[in-house]
Amino acid sequence: MSSPHPTPAPRSVGGVQLLERLSSRSLLVERWSGRGPQGSCEVYLGPPEALSAAGGLPAWGPFPAVRSGWLDEQGWVVVPGLLVEDLGALSRRLSEGASTALAWHICAAVAEVHEQGGSHGALSPAFIGIDEDGRLSIRPALEGSAPADPDPTASAQASDCLALGVILDELRLELVDDDAVRLLMNGLRRERARLRLQPGRAVRQAMAALLARHPDFEQSLIRQLGPAWSLT
Repeated sequence: MSSPHPTPAPRSVGGVQLLERLSSRSLLVERWSGRGPQGSCEVYLGPPEALSAAGGLPAWGPFPAVRSGWLDEQGWVVVPGLLVEDLGALSRRLSEGASTALAWHICAAVAEVHEQGGSHGALSPAFIGIDEDGRLSIRPALEGSAPADPDPTASAQASDCLALGVILDELRLELVDDDAVRLLMNGLRRERARLRLQPGRAVRQAMAALLARHPDFEQSLIRQLGPAWSLT
């Protein structure tokens, strides 16, 4: 005997089935877990201006290839994969050395974006971490806006480096007993863009020099996260 109240068809966007509504930091944006032809993903629904950060990231390496569109006059963004641990969770379980080596991987990705002539725009430590396959994932921060650069003359890449300082703060690099870390972080935090450590290539070089003096940091990261996290 059929039910008098049939179950509604699953809601979907862009060929992705929405499974469970997740907590969101924004009143304007709904966040869902989903599943599509390529597997697990996260889906964001909201006004276009709240989802604009999705268009600022590349689609290679640790940056997922996001898709976006419209549904009933509402914007949607699909971010492939799921973030298993964000930087906050990682910093609580990794050693200081391993966290510093992890920071190099993030800096290297930013440097590659800059070397290709681009900029990544708003990022957040809550949207960077390890995915289901144990790989670095740098995802668009779609539940909030980045703080404005105090220097109105700053280039997009200079603003990226200011934001990078906030991201590295989450990994508690200040616990590393090396003056070079303090110089690096102070360089990223400078309000005047022309005095700020930039572009990403310069940050990567500074991180590489630091890790060259502490080869045990890389080994610590490999022990804790696996051989794929070698700096080479």
